[in-house]
Amino acid sequence: MSLLENTKKKFAAIGLEKLLNLSAHVSDENLIKLIDFAEKIARMGKKEDDVIRALDSARQGIKQGHPWVKLGKRIIRDSASNYKKLAINFFLNSIIWCTSKRREIEEKEGFLPPYSIVISPSMKCNLHCRGCYAWQYSKEEELSLELMDRIITEGKEYQKYH
Repeated sequence: MSLLENTKKKFAAIGLEKLLNLSAHVSDENLIKLIDFAEKIARMGKKEDDVIRALDSARQGIKQGHPWVKLGKRIIRDSASNYKKLAINFFLNSIIWCTSKRREIEEKEGFLPPYSIVISPSMKCNLHCRGCYAWQYSKEEELSLELMDRIITEGKEYQKYH
């Protein structure tokens, strides 16, 4: 990836972080104005239609009072900064930067790769945490190192967004 592309992505991440932090504390009306502004920037940069669609979807969700808007604001407002960075990186890398790569894979391979991969190498946990599924499975089941390596290798290939 070129220095220019790296710089663009870094500034996009910084901008998105600032926008998200601001969005947790502004009215829905002002949030729509921020989205309108972001869309103008995206159109100037000749971004993919997917970015424009994502912004439009967010705008419509705000206008319709969709529950994820409140949840999103709460998560942004109440989360520690390292979780915000994780969310921003996931959003930018998985949803914005890799959209065209995912489409290429779909056309070539016949399936749309997932946005993320979660691996549970072993189900031996016995903590019964709320929302966790691990305790429901057989404690004897586990993934071999070879299978985990294959999953990670294939995931890296499909998840490239550079």
